[in-house]
Amino acid sequence: MVFDKEGKPVDFRYLDVNSAFEEHTGIKRENVIGKLGSEVLPGIEQTDLFEIYSNVAITGKAQRFETFYESLNRHFLILAFSPEINHFATIFMDFTERLQANKILEESELNLERSLIPCCRGYYQDDKGGSPGE
Repeated sequence: MVFDKEGKPVDFRYLDVNSAFEEHTGIKRENVIGKLGSEVLPGIEQTDLFEIYSNVAITGKAQRFETFYESLNRHFLILAFSPEINHFATIFMDFTERLQANKILEESELNLERSLIPCCRGYYQDDKGGSPGE
């Protein structure tokens, strides 16, 4: 974490990233190492993410959460933890494609349900398998 002179967290610096970071974000390692979070992801210092990361670094308490990175147009499941005081590390999974697939599936199920309603009106079966009047 990067702190102001009053000790308030104001940013963070990338000390290292792995190949999964590059794969999930599309940001090359050489464009990240040593840079401030606000340089790599502009506006992050004004988001809930920054508050969560700061809290993890200061308290040492890990947090697991889902978030949407607008600048990357990606949804992530993130585990943030503190390997040492005033530092944090993250493990994250991009679940954007899974969300999109779920949305398509839900829309498909709704369309199927809508198409079946008109053809099934008037059908009746009692608990013995018979129809009314039998």
